[in-house]
Amino acid sequence: VSEKLLIYSYFSGIYKESGSYGGYPMYVEQNKNDGKPFKNTVGAEIKYCHEISSWVFMHPLITTSTKGEEENECSWLMRSQETLDYDFINVAGESSFDVWTGEITQGSTLIVTCNECSARSDCNYHGTCSTSGFCLCDKNRFGDHCEFELPCESLATEKAGQINDMTRWNPDNPIRLVTGEGGFKLNRVYNRPVYIQRSLSGEPYDLRKYDIRQKITAAPSSAPSIWPTLNPTYQPSLSPNTKLATNAPPGTIPGISLGASYPPTFSLESDGIWDDDYANTLKEEPVHQQNQYEENVPDFADWDDFFEMPEIHDLTDFMERYAVIIAFTGSRYYGTMISPNSKFDDLFPEDYHAFWDDSFSLQRTFIISDTTYTSSPAGVDFFEMRRRINSELNPFVEFSYGPYGVLIPLVNYVGAGFFHCLSNDAAAKSIGYDGFGSSTGASVSPSHHPSISLSPSMSVQPTPVPSSSMAPSADCYHVDVQILYD
Repeated sequence: VSEKLLIYSYFSGIYKESGSYGGYPMYVEQNKNDGKPFKNTVGAEIKYCHEISSWVFMHPLITTSTKGEEENECSWLMRSQETLDYDFINVAGESSFDVWTGEITQGSTLIVTCNECSARSDCNYHGTCSTSGFCLCDKNRFGDHCEFELPCESLATEKAGQINDMTRWNPDNPIRLVTGEGGFKLNRVYNRPVYIQRSLSGEPYDLRKYDIRQKITAAPSSAPSIWPTLNPTYQPSLSPNTKLATNAPPGTIPGISLGASYPPTFSLESDGIWDDDYANTLKEEPVHQQNQYEENVPDFADWDDFFEMPEIHDLTDFMERYAVIIAFTGSRYYGTMISPNSKFDDLFPEDYHAFWDDSFSLQRTFIISDTTYTSSPAGVDFFEMRRRINSELNPFVEFSYGPYGVLIPLVNYVGAGFFHCLSNDAAAKSIGYDGFGSSTGASVSPSHHPSISLSPSMSVQPTPVPSSSMAPSADCYHVDVQILYD
């Protein structure tokens, strides 16, 4: 058994009705690249659990207990409100879902829609419905329902803004759309395009939070020049076990009491003035002075344990030559450093799955988008991840950062976006198959969208044998499931 960060949005995508379980339809997760059954990867399941009278999302290889505790009923990871409804699409539209994150978190949502078509309108009038019930999109559209326009061929970041003639950004190495051999196939991951910036060395300043106001020759640092001491000059005199007085005066720090005994000796008079005993107690307490820091230095939360401490991420030699890939993972785009010799099919194999293939790398992923369902990273807000390795911080403080650490906005204006499309003239200088596209020339596509949480763990366990009775089946056999939990 091994523990693994469970990000629920990785399991968004196409699910197919595959028989029945307990008399109800059962849906099984399909391949992220083509919507067909996985060949080797085990898919998640959505089925009805009679033990709790709810529809549940579960995975045969993911457990809800690691230390011998009793499993959740039907090993559920998400569960609907109690219902007897056979129609899962209807249930998802009317019910909120509980999520297992080591404890029960309430109020999550699943958006479930039929992924089949019966008329041209189901293809957003940008394609035709085939006899097999799937959309055949016009040449300038893509998506399961032809809902997306083709993405732009090259991206620039916010750093491309022209400040003056001396600092005008030069698109000599833009972020390029990944296409198959010949440049005619759109390679997709989770039904979204993939972008790459190649031939990088040193820190990727265009992709980082640095103001560009003038050209510099030395790499800027986000670390403050004076650091707080781990052992301040003045130490509290109170015992760590000192209890908090429930009637403590205003300004009392939670977790410590102002008196030497418990309960404290002070009392609050009816006129709101502290009595003499409490005043005498204050006179006996030590005075504490806090550290003073230099002015006009970055906030400590801005300090970066990634590029400022490359040795702990094995980046020192790696950054001599590398590339950055920007790919969708179900609800967010990740920007991840990769080897310059990486091939698309190696990073996104036929059975690719963001969870099982570890799309988030603590050692290589350094920017992450806001939750989004748009067709490309253009116009989406992005963040740089800082302070992800808490052990490198004050060892006496239990920092409560999430799995992505501290998220620093790359642009300080919500909704402004960080990536922007290059004009056709600029893009034409750099487009074409550059050796990163699919080695087979085959189109690689997938499905869709959202979420986050702490991690249940994984172990190989047999899944319960579904009932052999035929279940009443909904009219739609392929559904698109978006897990809205972040």
